[in-house]
Amino acid sequence: MMNDALARFSGLISEHKGHTTNKGRVLFDATACPQAIRYPTDLNLLSEARLLTEHLIDTLYDPSLDSSKPRTYRKLARKEYLHLAQKKIKQKKSYTRPLANS
Repeated sequence: MMNDALARFSGLISEHKGHTTNKGRVLFDATACPQAIRYPTDLNLLSEARLLTEHLIDTLYDPSLDSSKPRTYRKLARKEYLHLAQKKIKQKKSYTRPLANS
């Protein structure tokens, strides 16, 4: 059955050989999916969000309008992130603890 499908598929390609172009990857099996999805508990997502937020604050801050820049506790947040990321066993409580301190 698989050989028949391949023969039909190759026959279609040979009929239109001059007009075919590679348009990406074809998955024939629905159970084989790319695994590029990160879970919400991934610490890298939290770190990337923190870095993007810091970048937005730096970009949008106008010294002529405000006397002082908003506090972000960058060093403390990075230190907490690295401390948690280096642990072998991460407890569920420890994901929310760094957020509660800042």
